[in-house]
Amino acid sequence: MIKNFHFGLLLLGLCLAQAVSANNIIRVIAPVEYVDRGEWLTSSPVLGPSYDIATTCEDWFPDPSTVTLGQSFEQTAECTTTSSHTVQQQEVNSVTGKTRNVGQITVAPSTKTSQKSQQSVGTSRPADTFTVVKPVAGRNGIYTVKNKDSTFNAYVDMTTDGGKWVLAARWVDSAVNVTFNDIVVKGMPLKTQTLDGSNYPVIPTGNINTSDKVLIVSGNASWQAAYGAWQEFSTFAPGTVLTNSGFPVKGPSGSYTLYHGRAAWNLAQTMEQSLQLWTVPNNSGPCGGANKVGPNRICVVMAPGFGSHADLSTIKSLYLKAQ
Repeated sequence: MIKNFHFGLLLLGLCLAQAVSANNIIRVIAPVEYVDRGEWLTSSPVLGPSYDIATTCEDWFPDPSTVTLGQSFEQTAECTTTSSHTVQQQEVNSVTGKTRNVGQITVAPSTKTSQKSQQSVGTSRPADTFTVVKPVAGRNGIYTVKNKDSTFNAYVDMTTDGGKWVLAARWVDSAVNVTFNDIVVKGMPLKTQTLDGSNYPVIPTGNINTSDKVLIVSGNASWQAAYGAWQEFSTFAPGTVLTNSGFPVKGPSGSYTLYHGRAAWNLAQTMEQSLQLWTVPNNSGPCGGANKVGPNRICVVMAPGFGSHADLSTIKSLYLKAQ
């Protein structure tokens, strides 16, 4: 009995020892990687600045050829602007709101449409416009000219003051009686002349004057010294009365005033009077009068009876402006 008791105690001690040892075991837990809560969702991509920008427009409307020549107007057009930019795709965490890049940076084009406007000027000429057919800049000579329903050949000055000046008269002396109405009044039938129809054909007599400008060229050296090689002035309306104030002209050296010939005698000046370009409004200037002889008589006259008041020795030419 005593032996059995001691054996039992031994067994009990062994069991207790094992239990204590088991409770003293140190267990090490491996580290766990931190993971955000939520999920990664596709977010708006990040766009880089635009480059290679270009804008193209459809045809501008209305076309200038449908609007009267010289008239200002507004055109509109639908325009497309294209450009390129970089794109970086991104994701956002549904819980933390953090973002992260996804994939490689790419390049993408973009387009945008808009309506634009601009100011323009009409180019449409009426069917009866006074025009030179196929003019060549800087080349004087004989061209085909159209005026209303008439088509003819005439000498055209393509070098003076912008060109497209069509010859209406070319003369020496003052043997032909031509009035202001006959040559420089718009809307009236023309009375034209030339001394050399083969080399210097003019606008046929009877054509309606549709021009806005007149050009006079005098070969007189004294005239040219005073006023330049040419003078330009506007055509007149029928029935115009000039009085003694004269009218403005433009030359290569500037602007000044010329006078209707009857201003030399302080007489009424109407378009029915002879075509004379006077330099002063009285009879004491370089157009003649006392002590004025030979080439000093520089005023331009196209009517007989003014031999003592005008240059009769040099060629004079008168042109009308065409388109």
